[in-house]
Amino acid sequence: MLTRAFGHHDAAKSVASPSEQTSIEGLPAPSGAIRGRRAPSGAVGRFRCLPGCLGGPRAATFSIVTRSGTRLFIAALSLLLACDGDKSTAKKDETAKKGETAKKGEVANKDGKDKDGKGKAAKSADSKAVLATVAEKHFDISADKSGILARSAAALETDEAIDGEDLRELSHHAEKLTNVEEVCRHVAKIRGTGDDIKPCVKKIEHRIVQLGPEIYAQLAQCLMEAKSAAELDACDAAAQEAEKLLHDKPHGDGLDQATCSGFFDQFEKLAMDDAKDQAELVKEILEEVKADVLSACVDQGTKAEVDCAMKAKTMHELRECASKLL
Repeated sequence: MLTRAFGHHDAAKSVASPSEQTSIEGLPAPSGAIRGRRAPSGAVGRFRCLPGCLGGPRAATFSIVTRSGTRLFIAALSLLLACDGDKSTAKKDETAKKGETAKKGEVANKDGKDKDGKGKAAKSADSKAVLATVAEKHFDISADKSGILARSAAALETDEAIDGEDLRELSHHAEKLTNVEEVCRHVAKIRGTGDDIKPCVKKIEHRIVQLGPEIYAQLAQCLMEAKSAAELDACDAAAQEAEKLLHDKPHGDGLDQATCSGFFDQFEKLAMDDAKDQAELVKEILEEVKADVLSACVDQGTKAEVDCAMKAKTMHELRECASKLL
């Protein structure tokens, strides 16, 4: 009856005739007192829908209209209508779910564990272990016995596509140094960076010249033995430390840039001649590390080895030049 009355009539319009009112409302006037007033005799009750009533109403007003057409407003009744019930139920369900989630979160916090199942104490221990690993890793720079010839040769020898007895001899190693590509494949596996190792290769090629073959051997071993990203970072930090220490305490003769530039051109020419079909690869690597060669030449190069190198006609003759440093 309420739905029918609300759906077809608007109380804001002019008051209907007595007979029309009776048929519309179909409701007897309230017989009890509302807010202390008694309903006039012969009156009928009617409801007026507030804005939005049928689209999700929350309230309606109730008034009494007498048979003579006089409207007497009695009271405003707040009604919770059935059409709003579904929304209220949905909100209650949502609130209940949020409550359950919050409770689960409280239980997890009480246990001291996160979504990975690690407690705060365990995570703190892991962080301390990483810091300790980084702090304990250092390379022995006293092992550096190389001048600029050995550093330049090592940059080539460590490429997996290049091999030669003269290069091994120049870099002070009877056996071939660990290939840069092999090291970088291991690093990529640990870090999960995929198959593109070129950035890693270039980075280490620069380091070889700055560190020298002896310190590079320590770096390669460190990286190959690493089993986590934290250990790789510790190796990298140790390499940076070694570079700085070597630069701060050079053991070269303080050669000038012009002398070192002449040495680079001479070494590149002899190395390319010796490489034959790998000449372009040799040129590519040396051009990549040219700035490092010039810098290391100023810091670690000796006049004796450079003078000897400038007179050499082949890579084989350069082998005699490297010994001048030792």
